[in-house]
Amino acid sequence: MTDLGYHDWLTAQDFTATTIRARTDMHARVMSDWGTLDRSPQEIAEWLGQFEGWTRVTYQNHLRSIYRWHSERTGQPNPMTVIRRAPSPPPRPRPVPPHLVDELRDTATGIDLAYLALGCLAGMRAFEIAKMHGSTINAETLTIAGKARRVRIIPTHPILWTIAQDYPRDGYWFPSSRTHRDHVRPNSVSARVARLLGPHGIDGATHRYRHSFGTRLRQAGVDLRVIQDLMGHAWLSTTQAYLDVDEDEHRAAILRLT
Repeated sequence: MTDLGYHDWLTAQDFTATTIRARTDMHARVMSDWGTLDRSPQEIAEWLGQFEGWTRVTYQNHLRSIYRWHSERTGQPNPMTVIRRAPSPPPRPRPVPPHLVDELRDTATGIDLAYLALGCLAGMRAFEIAKMHGSTINAETLTIAGKARRVRIIPTHPILWTIAQDYPRDGYWFPSSRTHRDHVRPNSVSARVARLLGPHGIDGATHRYRHSFGTRLRQAGVDLRVIQDLMGHAWLSTTQAYLDVDEDEHRAAILRLT
């Protein structure tokens, strides 16, 4: 039996800082709402039932982690083992409309433009953008430390290299204003992107840039395996979920039939 607190238990398993933060936040939330982790499977399932889609899937995954720790720590049965996994919603590509990407590239400035370029021209996630460092980019390549600490090296788009001239060559591009942090948090990146897209009727945030990155590569005729590598996906099926196909492409495909 271990006596590690939940944060320390996650840290010992080498989870990323983003995952640790999300799961400790969930732990704090359920303790605030419930007051105790001593809940039956039925009570937990009913609580999860108020959520839908990816929110439910994510919360269930967090609870599986929390109760695994709780069971190891206390020796009590893990109630999550008898709760059926929530089905993942069907993937739905959500790229930013191409005309809006072009418009924003012409009108956005400063950090907004940098976030746009890193998302749409390099396919970077919010947490990857947040820790963007000048030492990782040159005129030829951009090195990105992604999920599970997988590193991918992709070609640097000329527009992104031009933007890079306004940022430090040896330092974080987006330093935090708080003295105890080196760089901005991923949710700050997402919130800023959401504020930029919102007035244009686009909901969502940074990941929509990433969807645009993958979709534009596919529309340019790039092989799916190449797109998979550029996006840093372990599975090709994950990449396919990012690639939007519009009605014109459906029509063109049908017209090829003889």
